[in-house]
Amino acid sequence: QLDLGGLTQAEAKAQFETFLTASLGKGFRCVQVVQGRGLPAKEQLQALKDGVQTWLTRGRFAKRVLAFTSARPLDGGVFILLRK
Repeated sequence: QLDLGGLTQAEAKAQFETFLTASLGKGFRCVQVVQGRGLPAKEQLQALKDGVQTWLTRGRFAKRVLAFTSARPLDGGVFILLRK
C-alpha cells in the first residue's frame, strides 16, 4: 500500500514510480494506492487522482497494469492489478 496524502503532484509521481517498481520486482499482483488529501486544497486532491489515473494508463507502467478500480470509501484510493 502507498499513501500519497500530503504530497505535491511531483513528489507523488516519484513515490508512485518507486512503489510500482518495487512492487513489480517483488512479484506483487495487487497493490493499493491512496491519493490522500494532497496539498493544499481539493484541487490538489483531484490533481493527484487524475495524476494516478494518467500514470496508470499512459505512463511508463501502462503495459504492466492489467486493471485498476476505485477502492471502497472505507479503503480509499485505487486497487491496481499488475501483470505477471
